[in-house]
Amino acid sequence: MDYVEDIYVGYKWYETADAESYFDGVQNQYGSGYEGVVQYPFGYGLSYTTFSKEVLERSPDGNTLEEDDEISVKVRVTNTGDYAGREVVQLYYTPQYYEGGIEKAHVNLAAFAKTSLLQPGEYEDVTLTFKATDMASYDCYGKNDDGFKGYVLEHGTYRIALMKNAHEAEEVTGGEGAAEYTVSSDILIEEDPVSGEKVENRFTGEDAVDGVSLDGTTDGQRNSATGEGIVYLTRADFEGTFPTEKVANRAIRDEVRALNTYTDERMAADLADESDQPITTDADNGLRVMENGQITDLGLALGADYEDERWEALLDQLSVSEMENVVLHGYGQVKAISSVGMPAQTSTDGPAQIGSWGSVVNNPDDTTTPFPQATVLAQTWNPQTAYSFGLAMGKEARAVGVDCWYGPGINLHCHPFAGRNYEYWSEDGCLSGVMCAQTVRGAKNVGVYSTIKHLALYNTETYRDGQ
Repeated sequence: MDYVEDIYVGYKWYETADAESYFDGVQNQYGSGYEGVVQYPFGYGLSYTTFSKEVLERSPDGNTLEEDDEISVKVRVTNTGDYAGREVVQLYYTPQYYEGGIEKAHVNLAAFAKTSLLQPGEYEDVTLTFKATDMASYDCYGKNDDGFKGYVLEHGTYRIALMKNAHEAEEVTGGEGAAEYTVSSDILIEEDPVSGEKVENRFTGEDAVDGVSLDGTTDGQRNSATGEGIVYLTRADFEGTFPTEKVANRAIRDEVRALNTYTDERMAADLADESDQPITTDADNGLRVMENGQITDLGLALGADYEDERWEALLDQLSVSEMENVVLHGYGQVKAISSVGMPAQTSTDGPAQIGSWGSVVNNPDDTTTPFPQATVLAQTWNPQTAYSFGLAMGKEARAVGVDCWYGPGINLHCHPFAGRNYEYWSEDGCLSGVMCAQTVRGAKNVGVYSTIKHLALYNTETYRDGQ
């Protein structure tokens, strides 16, 4: 499956297309242009009451941005209606775009917050914050002519605005609802700010680590009809690059196809390969990752560094039967690995319910709570609700003896008919990421660890296990 829509997923397509006048010719019973295409913009919501918003503080104070700057807007939200209610405050940015350059959506959610329950006349001050580098775009082709492939905060003007939703500007009673900042020169982000790892292409063109380029530009993957790689939707030519109903198949090289099927012949060849080094088992190296129910200093060190040389000595202690149990039965339950002090662990699948409909590994008679799916939770725009959800899931997991929860899901809603949309939060990375992170935090705080599901590029259930 080729994701030819590129970055233009969900509202980022509709808002960018509107900015490029793509809908100008639309005329129907709903309206003209954008209004004839979109009835409910991303972030749209209704309330039984009304609210006013006032900008109290904004930083930086000037109009320029540096790499280490943090953008912050403090907003006073007042209930001006007759009923109690809660309000969502949404902050979006519009990046500098150069025609034919790095692809950028016209509107992007940067931060959001939800007030507590406000009675008529009550107010609450909320502060929305994000980093300047959060507005950087990934340039896998070096389109800005500096030879750099990675995250770039391009020079130019960036607009930061309070919005009712992705399309409508917020009405602000004091101060300005929007501000513009200037980045004087390109800011190249060569290392991941969290991990410190080098930022580089891994899946594109000749840089693809396995020789299989996602953009179809490497030898053997070009379109047999045109001789080109994949044609992606581009803001520079929405009309000419709009995805067609059917894309010609691309050939897969034989050496790549072989990776998809582990045949009996290949297994026999691997077994006969005398170049492999023998595996050491049952070694007596005296290494333990847990003692008396507590993680050892060694366990903490190995968990923090997968390159630690002591991993080899630790793995040498495992028996063949212990390795078989991990590989063959690790999905639902990992039996105790006594050779290194690892206790048995139980895992369960289901991002909205521990054990899925009460079928819990250790206690099949126990009934656990089926919570609302992630999409419904995301519609609350409330990180605290996500945290409470994770906390509740973690408590139920502990109650029925589950250590690891297969969830939550973090893929984006790329298509309305995607097979797992109900497991994912939304079409937006910011909203999905914040809600997912708070859910994981909640489960972690009661001792249950999460394995985030699917992560990306999971858009179909049909032939999910095919080649």
